[in-house]
Amino acid sequence: MTFGRSKRKSTKATLDSREDRPLSWRPEPAIMTAARAQIDTTETANMTDHALHENGTLPSASKTRLDEFEDYRDRMNARIGGIDHLGVKRFFALDSAAYREGALPSATKELLGLVASVVLRCNDCIDYHLGQCVAAGFSDDEIVDALNVGLVVGGSIVIPHFRHAMETIDLLRGRERRAVAGDQGSVVR
Repeated sequence: MTFGRSKRKSTKATLDSREDRPLSWRPEPAIMTAARAQIDTTETANMTDHALHENGTLPSASKTRLDEFEDYRDRMNARIGGIDHLGVKRFFALDSAAYREGALPSATKELLGLVASVVLRCNDCIDYHLGQCVAAGFSDDEIVDALNVGLVVGGSIVIPHFRHAMETIDLLRGRERRAVAGDQGSVVR
């Protein structure tokens, strides 16, 4: 009598004995193969759409995912602002009030919001708070230090969001460089 084991021959031994496959090879479920193909296609498209030149500029005035996010956020916030619902209005007011100067400076509160966004794994929130942190004058080192706190608290599951945050920082810094280059180009000499 066997407990918890099938008497059937192991598929693992059959697969591992194939000469054309390494011992560590395992078949991938079809759904994972399809998902991986979709991710690869999307990442390749995003890389070409958002790849920065070495000087930090974007190719030919294309919109970045950050530009698209900010446009969407502005449009939807305007739409939500038009809703006549007391609870929604109170929540948005509470959110705004939480980041105003108080015992903590609002810049510090933005860093806290960034850490919370990483732990909660909210890329839209990460983008928003990174924009606020850059506008508040935080250096990349300070931002990465805050992101590290989110990584430690959230664990390895937040690594994809850490990657997203790093790309967003690159996009924000690229935007800053383009603005400076545009300002310098407009100076009459």
